[in-house]
Amino acid sequence: MNKTILITVIFALTGCVTGTRNYQEFSDGVGYKSEFTKDNIYRVSYIGTSTIGFKKLNDLVFLRSAELAIEKGYDYFIITKSSNNRKQAPNFSGGVGVISVPSQKPWRESNLVIKLFKFDPGGEVYNARQVEATLKEKYNINDIGDIGV
Repeated sequence: MNKTILITVIFALTGCVTGTRNYQEFSDGVGYKSEFTKDNIYRVSYIGTSTIGFKKLNDLVFLRSAELAIEKGYDYFIITKSSNNRKQAPNFSGGVGVISVPSQKPWRESNLVIKLFKFDPGGEVYNARQVEATLKEKYNINDIGDIGV
C-alpha cells in the first residue's frame, strides 16, 4: 500500500511541474509549437495539462508569439485568429470489473494565428518587445524558461 501512495505522489508532482511550472518548447505533451504558413503568417500553440488555467495558457501563447516575432526579426504582430479548447482524453476499460481509467490527463490548448510586421501597421497591433517583457515579468520567466512560483 505504501508503494501505491508513493507512486501516486510521484505522478502527481511530475504532472504539476510539467503542466504549470515550465515554459518550454513542446515536449512530453506540453509546451509551445509554431508553424510557418505563408507571407509572415504563423500558427502558434501552447498546450498544457488541466492544471494550467486558460488565462495563463492564453498569456503563454501570446508570449511565444512575441518571442517568435523577435526571433524572426520583426517588431510587431497582429492576431488574425484565436481559439482555445479543453479536451478530455477518452476513457477505456480493460474488461469486466475493471475501473475505467483515462488514457491521459485532460489537456488544454490555446492557438493564435499571427502576422508579423517590421513596422507598426496601425490598428490592433502588438509591440513584440513590450509583450515579451511584460509577460516574462508577470510570470517570472527567465531565459531558460522556468516560471517562478
